[in-house]
Formats: sequence, C-alpha cells, structure tokens
Amino acid sequence: MLFSTTTKKKAWRQWVRPIERATKIAQVAAASMGLMICPCFVDTCLAESETNLVIDRSKRELRLSNKNGKVLLRSAVGIGRGGLAQKKNMNDCISPAAHCKVDLVLYKNPAYNAISSELKQKYNGEKIAMTYLYSKADLSKLFANMNSIDFNGDGKADSAYGAGYIGLDSRDAPTGPKLSNYKGTVYWFSIALHGTSNEKKNIGFANSGGCIQLPETVLKELIEQGRLKVGSELTIK
Repeated sequence: MLFSTTTKKKAWRQWVRPIERATKIAQVAAASMGLMICPCFVDTCLAESETNLVIDRSKRELRLSNKNGKVLLRSAVGIGRGGLAQKKNMNDCISPAAHCKVDLVLYKNPAYNAISSELKQKYNGEKIAMTYLYSKADLSKLFANMNSIDFNGDGKADSAYGAGYIGLDSRDAPTGPKLSNYKGTVYWFSIALHGTSNEKKNIGFANSGGCIQLPETVLKELIEQGRLKVGSELTIK
C-alpha cells in the first residue's frame, strides 16, 4: 500500500486539497513522509478541472480552453435544424442555449460508459432500467439499441449517434424525458453531444433534431481523455 498508517493518509489528503498548488505541495508532502508522487498525476487532474467547454450555436463551433483562455481543442459541430431561438420543448429541433451537466456517457468502448447516481435513483425499481442502466454492459445494450433505430424509414439501422453519446441535463431548458421508447425500441431521448453516421453532411450544418453533433475524433478526445464525464459542466450559447 502507498500509505502505511491512517495518520499518513490524513496528512496526505490535507496537503493535496488546494488543487491550484497541488503539484508542488503534493511532492513536498510525499517527501516528508518518505513517499514519492508522479507529478504527471496531479498535472492531469489540474488539466481536467481547469478546462472550459463552450459550444457556440451561431458559429457551429466547439471550443475547449484552459483557465487562461488558451484554446486546447476547436471543432466544427452540427446543431439543431430548428434555429437559434430559446428551446421550448423536445420537438422543436432547437439546440438549447443553456448551462448543462453531463449525466450519461455511452461509447463504442464500454469501459467509458457511465450514468449519474441521480438518474439511477430516478429509475430505481423500474424493470426496464434494470435491463439497460445499472452496469456498463447494460449501457452498451442501450447504446446498441439507439444506433439500431431506423429513424428515416429506409429499412436500415441509421447509426444516428455514431461512436458516442454524452447526455446532458439542464435547468435552463428542456433536455428530454430521458429513458424512452421509439416504436418498441428502448432508447435514450435527451439533448446530447453525440456522433453521426455522416460527418460530411452534418458537421458544420444545422440538421439535427436538437442535439450537438460531433466528429468522431472530437468525441474520442472528450471521452477517452476525460475531458467530459458524468458531472462535467459545459455551456451552449
């Protein structure tokens, strides 16, 4: 074990709480206890906690920046075809202008699947939730369902959500009924950041039903690098 006594554990926690000074403080604290810490661990925590993600509907652009305003990631995105008015309901095809929090992550690699404790509590006791929400494997089944849906009626699976889906919640605008059913198929009906089966057609354009469509490379960065995970916050303006 890294810590041999309870006293050392308490001392360590006390030292690392001020995240702005975490790298230097953690190293000093570790040295005083005869321990070592890799600075890259704290640097990674700092990088994740001090980033700011903004989606500009008018520019159809995603921008991820650090606390100093340096842009770390910039990408074109697709937005809702309903225009730039304030979103009123889930049928108006408008991407909401809202401060949002991530409550669900579905991804082609199930290891990154996650759902908020609030959503688990919301659906606690529902039989359908026991099948689709309570483990990473359950969430994979849900995501497979979603990409199997034939929204356009051509008799084929649309793969409408691409490689990943980042569900959002907000107090500023409607973001869904969430767990829902489309013509007998259980799926997730929510405002989200997600992929697309046709990046050439959708990225940079206003074709979605209200969600923000992202290139797969951007989804990979956001999910695999921990830029967005359950509890993360972002702004759509």
